[in-house]
Amino acid sequence: MTSLKEKIAELNLFIELDLNNQSYQEVKDELIKDIAQLDLTITDLQDKVNHLNKVAEVLLNLNNFDTENRRMAKYDYAKMNLTSAIKLG
Repeated sequence: MTSLKEKIAELNLFIELDLNNQSYQEVKDELIKDIAQLDLTITDLQDKVNHLNKVAEVLLNLNNFDTENRRMAKYDYAKMNLTSAIKLG
């Protein structure tokens, strides 16, 4: 897959050379498709980071001195189906 920078450079070259609209349109469509795919990848990664942050929060709260926070962390721990092998350390 060609990098986004290369696509933009190619698109700029088509504009500068004033080639026919079909070539320009093909590059533009491919660029839009690549941007959409990157957006989906970013969204997926953000979801994974959010999940990992929640896991870290639960693990930290399992050692909290406040009994209510510890109780909620135990509930979240069970709800997230985490194993005892998962620990902060």
